[in-house]
Amino acid sequence: IIYHSPILFEKAGFGSKRAAMMGTVGMGIIKLIFETYALLNVDRIGRRPLLLWGSAGLFAALTVLGTALKAKVASGLPGVTTSTYVVYGAIAAYSALHAISFGPITWLVLAEIFPAKIKGKAMGIATTVNRCTSYIAALTFLTMCDMMQWGGTFYVYAGFAAFAFVFYALFVPETTGLPLEDITPLFAEPRVLVRTNLRRMGLVKAS
Repeated sequence: IIYHSPILFEKAGFGSKRAAMMGTVGMGIIKLIFETYALLNVDRIGRRPLLLWGSAGLFAALTVLGTALKAKVASGLPGVTTSTYVVYGAIAAYSALHAISFGPITWLVLAEIFPAKIKGKAMGIATTVNRCTSYIAALTFLTMCDMMQWGGTFYVYAGFAAFAFVFYALFVPETTGLPLEDITPLFAEPRVLVRTNLRRMGLVKAS
């Protein structure tokens, strides 16, 4: 979405490249506002809630975006339609939700969970993986749109967001306020970690 937003806005019915670029600028402003909010409030809200709310919201936003784009393309109507506004709203929601979760909070949690002796190497590997997957997503986006249509592509991305929600819910502990020596042992017993996380969500009772 970030890399190809001008194309998305044109496909949604924005009549000119200038309008599409202005939409992209608006998306950047939204990201700045919500990233600032997340960083100022992350210690109060917690890492896990932001990641869980963000991934659940991204699933919803991507599903709506795929459906609206599918409807816009299928209608064959030029210019701005109801689907155009839905597309822009979904993209704005995606930008805001990404900015409070996947954007800054992922890196914050990564910086907190790795032991000091491997932190430099581990963060380097995480950064490399992030850049490689971002490159693959940017490289394959238009091909996926050709193969699966616009709606299908965003449904796939929504599936990844749903997977992220499950992963965060089960395997990512709350690290707010914990010193490093208390964080590392949390990963020593995966079953205990999963049960603790499920208890936090009210899905299992405390033993």
